[in-house]
Amino acid sequence: MSTPVGGRYDLYKEGSDRLVRWVVKTALTCRRSIVKLSRNKVSVKDLLKCAELISTWDHPPIEVPFAMIELAADVIAGRSTAVDFYSSHQQKSEAERASDAGHIHFVRALMQVRDSLQKARSRRKSKAKKHFPKSMGDEGDADRTTDHLSNLFDHLQVEEPSIEAWSKPTRKKAESATQLVSEPITLEVNEQEEKRFALWCLLQDMEELRAFIKQTWLEHRNCNTVSLVAASAVAETGFGIMRRMEADFVLKYPDLDTHQNALRFLVLAGGWNPDGLPPWDVREDEDKVRSVVLSPKYATQRLLFPIGGGILYELCDHWRKMGGDINTRLMNDEKGVIDYDHPHHPSAEIFRHPFARMMWKLFPDIYRWTFEDKKQMEFSRGILDMRKRGLCPSISLACLVQCYSDIDEIMHDRLSISHSMLLNRTTSGRAAYQKYDTLHKDVPGDATDAKDIAEWRSQLELLVEFAERCEEIKGDSNGSTRIGDWDWLPANLHKSLPAYAGEWIARQQFCQHHQGVIIANNAGVILCIAFLYRAARHMGMLTSKWIDMEWFLKAHNKDRLYVDGSDQQTGLDSFLRRWHLAFGVTAAMFSSAGLQSRAARQAFSRNRYNARLPVLHTSSNLAQMTYDHNRAEGDRSSDLGIDIAEKIIEKLAAKSNAHKSARNTSQQVQCTGIKLLQTFKATRIADEEALSFDYTSFWNSCAQLLSKIKSAVASRLPDIAMTSQYAFGCEVFLEAMEAPTPQQSGLAEIAVILDEYIGEDGAKRLEDAKLWM
Repeated sequence: MSTPVGGRYDLYKEGSDRLVRWVVKTALTCRRSIVKLSRNKVSVKDLLKCAELISTWDHPPIEVPFAMIELAADVIAGRSTAVDFYSSHQQKSEAERASDAGHIHFVRALMQVRDSLQKARSRRKSKAKKHFPKSMGDEGDADRTTDHLSNLFDHLQVEEPSIEAWSKPTRKKAESATQLVSEPITLEVNEQEEKRFALWCLLQDMEELRAFIKQTWLEHRNCNTVSLVAASAVAETGFGIMRRMEADFVLKYPDLDTHQNALRFLVLAGGWNPDGLPPWDVREDEDKVRSVVLSPKYATQRLLFPIGGGILYELCDHWRKMGGDINTRLMNDEKGVIDYDHPHHPSAEIFRHPFARMMWKLFPDIYRWTFEDKKQMEFSRGILDMRKRGLCPSISLACLVQCYSDIDEIMHDRLSISHSMLLNRTTSGRAAYQKYDTLHKDVPGDATDAKDIAEWRSQLELLVEFAERCEEIKGDSNGSTRIGDWDWLPANLHKSLPAYAGEWIARQQFCQHHQGVIIANNAGVILCIAFLYRAARHMGMLTSKWIDMEWFLKAHNKDRLYVDGSDQQTGLDSFLRRWHLAFGVTAAMFSSAGLQSRAARQAFSRNRYNARLPVLHTSSNLAQMTYDHNRAEGDRSSDLGIDIAEKIIEKLAAKSNAHKSARNTSQQVQCTGIKLLQTFKATRIADEEALSFDYTSFWNSCAQLLSKIKSAVASRLPDIAMTSQYAFGCEVFLEAMEAPTPQQSGLAEIAVILDEYIGEDGAKRLEDAKLWM
């Protein structure tokens, strides 16, 4: 079960419910006859009576937790913002005026409750007056709109105040009050007003996520602090959060399940348009909704992502017109392939926008690729969902297209860069796998699963072929307008939507990282080279640092490789001891076997070559989080998947549950959508080097080095040294310890080989990684 993603409405609702619950329970503890609950709902009038009783109660005066006053102020600030938005429209229907009046009355009632609580607190302790603000009017609440949401989320995390916080009534009386309100208490509200407020909250949440995605892409383009791949992953995750938030909203309000229905409810309520657009006759005719022109000039339309919505409306209109004709022609064509001439874009106002014109040109690609996108990006998923709903787009899809428009504006002169990066990434990955396939067979102790390598290479070959063929297609070729052609590829789509193609790279990057870590564990090759490098460097035999290896050892410090160590010894004895530890020989085994002496260690080393290889784990927190989630779900797969947001939510929920003693155990909203996306972005950026580092190529380099090193020192070592990496390391260290000086040992020859490589390619892997960052 996925943890719910909270939004503005959930926070305001939970804040209101907690306030009402505390006020009513406290008042009932004072006087059980103050209200009569009907289905555990309390009217605004009764809530005011309860608050008034609390403010005047003297037996003893009630101590009101300041958290309740703060909670009330935050809820008021949020609801006031919605009221101000709706009431600012000049032209209104009678229904809208009544709804505005009802919501204004509700907010003023909450203000009265807050003032009563402040009064009660002042009466309880006069010295507390200096700690708390005076009663705020409308102006005071307006000043809180900037940070009330984060404050509200923090306040909801505090354990809910008890009704016993202000006094110690008799046990019998307290129990009676508790039994009377054993079920959750909520406030009676006008359902239409609440529905209007909930929709406003959802649209504000999506706008907040959209702004965050746009800022992330600006950071990529202008500041280069976020990679294109990371920006694409953040955008895709944000789109997934939007979709899930809308799904939760639709469960409550199923009649607002499409963008058109939201437009009908917000803009056309009461039979005419509050923003001054042409009147519209409301009838039960869904087609009529599409005749409304969304315009960013008006506040209500801006809530509904007018560019994205307008583009989708026109595409859906065209889809309806051509869908039946195309299907009929395909059925009558023997080969199942027909030519399709895509018309010039309509003269609608929306097509003055350059992004709208580009999306119109992409219609043939969108029409066909949506059903063939095996990776199922959020864009494809939204289009498929739109088709299932009778070509009626969802609100989240309209927001997604609006986000694509923002990204198009930012990346206008570099739209095809993501596809070029995909081609480069897959081509280099294919070359690394091919090289690995020729090297691993000659490595002692090779544990490569031939089926895995074959599958990885096959998948990558298909992706390389796809990217290369797309690259060959220039502009609007004839092939791009052939419906049903198996040779068709969505080249224009991949070269026009950088966030879409960028998510392809992000998923391929994650896949290659996972496979690369598996390869890095093969036969202890990297570990052996790491020890030889550190030993040679410690003995002063190298002229420079190996940048790639230093990064690798730092990234995998948690894997207990013992390369660095912490023992007091500084000679080769220390490296030999840590070498044993890295391969599973514990300090206790050394002690019990009496291996403190040098001679004993040498004898032990030469008789214990069947050691256990250490395990290298992923250096990516994001990958580890995915593995942990899949393992907990009994899923052995390691794919990043299409619902990475859910995995992050699970992680955040686990952290929240780990601190339940200091948090409210009854809190419903564990994580807001924007907080989730912020956390994902921070995690993804922190993982940038780990996910970009080419582990497969690094293993290849180490394997080639090891082969060269073994050839150079083979005459110095016994034959058993070549049977495994563990045996080789033992013999190298023992030979160096027995030599007159380390400089006269095989380690010195090894250092020359390492130094030559470091001078030429010692930072190549990280330099390549930076190309993706």
